[in-house]
Amino acid sequence: MIDLLLADPFASASPSAEAALQIAAGLFYLALLTMTGLVVFDVAILTGESGFRFRRGIVGAGAIAVLTVLALVPLTALRIAAEPLSSALTSMAWTSTVLPSTRLTAVLVSGGVLLVTLFVFWRARSARPLALCGALLVVSVPALEGHTRSVQPLWVMVGADIVHLLAAAVWCGGVLGLLCLVTPRRHFKGGQRGARAIEVADVVARFSTVALWALVAVACSGVLMGVLILGDPLLVLSTSYGRSLLVKMGLVASVVVLAAWNRRSLSGWVAGRKEEEQRLQRLRRTLLTEALLLIAVVAVTGVLTSGSPSHSH
Repeated sequence: MIDLLLADPFASASPSAEAALQIAAGLFYLALLTMTGLVVFDVAILTGESGFRFRRGIVGAGAIAVLTVLALVPLTALRIAAEPLSSALTSMAWTSTVLPSTRLTAVLVSGGVLLVTLFVFWRARSARPLALCGALLVVSVPALEGHTRSVQPLWVMVGADIVHLLAAAVWCGGVLGLLCLVTPRRHFKGGQRGARAIEVADVVARFSTVALWALVAVACSGVLMGVLILGDPLLVLSTSYGRSLLVKMGLVASVVVLAAWNRRSLSGWVAGRKEEEQRLQRLRRTLLTEALLLIAVVAVTGVLTSGSPSHSH
């Protein structure tokens, strides 16, 4: 991930710069995963679409991803130089400690997001598959830095990180996409009520299958990366990194329980109007809770990517 772990672990980093770094990292991952996930949801889950239903969400998340990845360049340099956050306004305080890999990551992510944005607004038939390919590539860029560069075997770590990012993006985008679909202002107007209910049921069914495999991929790749990074199981409880990892696992488990409940409760969608509204209300509540838990997971991820598991890493 972002090359934050290469900083000197013995450096006395400023608390303000460290906090800003963790916030920026969390926002970056949340925005990047959201952008990619919405593209996947729009192209692979929704059917019969000629354009992009979630264009504004994709573009907005992409813009936040670019702003935060650019902010991570000086913030990472300030951390390495052990300078306070106020020194960001003085270029001489951090420009000499900017890592080439961090700069390259910012360039690749910014360029990739720009391409995805252009494809989203392109009217050609090939725009949707091109946007999908571009989004999948750009969300994989952070896997080439940080943890993956400092843990062996390198190819296993990089591969697991890419799978983790791709699966997490599918999960985040799917939850947010479904949440947008079931909001009252988008549903059941006039004679389209029954048709829209059927569409939601079909989308839920399609995404449930995809989400199941995404969940398996997130869990397996996450466990593999945790084992490779920590090495010793005892470090799970004896290090702040290990404890943060346990918190993340607990949050993910909570999301899994909610997702499983959604899948079971919506397996037999009823066409009656009263039952439809009740099911939609339950779905909205659980999806909102799921989205909030996913945001918490990404926030913990921001802490993990900006912290060092051990001095050896």
